[in-house]
This record gives sequence, C-alpha cells and structure tokens, in this order.
Amino acid sequence: MHKNNDGVLSGATSDEIYQEIIAQVEQAIAWGLRPTHLDRHMYTICMRPDFFEKYITIAKEYNIPYQMNSKEYEAIDKMSGRVPVKKFDGNVSSGVGIDYETKKASLIQALEAMLPGFYQLTIHPVKDTPEIRKIIPEWMDRFLEYKLFMDNDVLEYMDKLEIKRVSWREVTHN
Repeated sequence: MHKNNDGVLSGATSDEIYQEIIAQVEQAIAWGLRPTHLDRHMYTICMRPDFFEKYITIAKEYNIPYQMNSKEYEAIDKMSGRVPVKKFDGNVSSGVGIDYETKKASLIQALEAMLPGFYQLTIHPVKDTPEIRKIIPEWMDRFLEYKLFMDNDVLEYMDKLEIKRVSWREVTHN
C-alpha cells in the first residue's frame, strides 16, 4: 500500500492494478454489496494509460460505471470511448480551511462558482474517535467534512443554488 501516487506509479504494474481492483470488486460482491462505481483513487488510474486500460476493462466486465471527467488527456479520452460512461463536467472539494467556519465559507464559494453541469463532490467524512485520530493523520479535515455535510445550512444553501444531489445509483440508471 503506497502512501501517494508516485509510489503506485513507479511501483505497480498494470496487471497488479487489475488484480487489486478485481479483488476489491469481488470482495464487495462476496459481502453482498453491488458496487455502484469504480473509483480513480486520487486520480492515480488516469495517470498512466496502461492503468486506465485495466480500469475500463473491469468496468466493462462487471458493467460498473467508472469515474471520468469530460476532458482528461488525449490518450485517456480516446480509450474512454470504448466503454461509454457519463462524464463529469468538473470536480468540487469540500473546501479548504483549518477551522469549520473557514472550510464552510470555502465550500460555499466553490458551490457558487459551479456552472450548470454534472459535478462530483468528493468528501472523506469521519466521526471524531480515538481510533480515527490514530490512523488518519488528516482526521481533523475529514471530521470537518463530516460536520459540513451534516449541517442543514449547507444543504439548504445547495437547495437555494438549485444543486441537485444524486447518488451513484441514480447516475447509473439515468
């Protein structure tokens, strides 16, 4: 398990990437889950065409949508045509800031700047527990994300901006 993209890019083969994604999909299925999508995890899958090739191969084999922006780079764009998927017009993060109010203001600013389209909002929410504090160095940022998306003011503001929130299941069936 590499801690960053560079370790994966220099230390993994496309066959290892394929085997790892298959193992995760198969484990989810064994647990009785139906995977909703394949994740690019930190965009790593899109950084090498041979990785992306395995990613879309699995998407086709399992009939699972995968993450893809409308404009990636040429080699990836060409390959994505072989396994069609609804592509994002952009990505939004939960904002930046070391305290709740700053992070909330940053998120609202990002939401206001969105143009009409299909966006992915990426969050990694956690509850504040002693275990989380020990295993995730950036636990506070993730805890603030949890608080943001439990905040009725944020949800009401999204409604005011007419931002429709959908799940991967809804995307898959539209």
